Amino acid sequence: MFSQTLRQLATIDILVNNAGIEKNLVLIDMTIAQWNSVIGINLTGQLLYALWTS
Repeated sequence: MFSQTLRQLATIDILVNNAGIEKNLVLIDMTIAQWNSVIGINLTGQLLYALWTS
């Protein structure tokens, strides 16, 4: 998807993160697995994109 967009437009000027989840828990009650799930979905996509385009 990104390769095709870059071929057509030359740059990507803005990236919208439209994926996100929330665990309705008090932070100290979250398990590591729940925390990792939230971080993985909410942040990892942007990190991978930033690394891929740098």
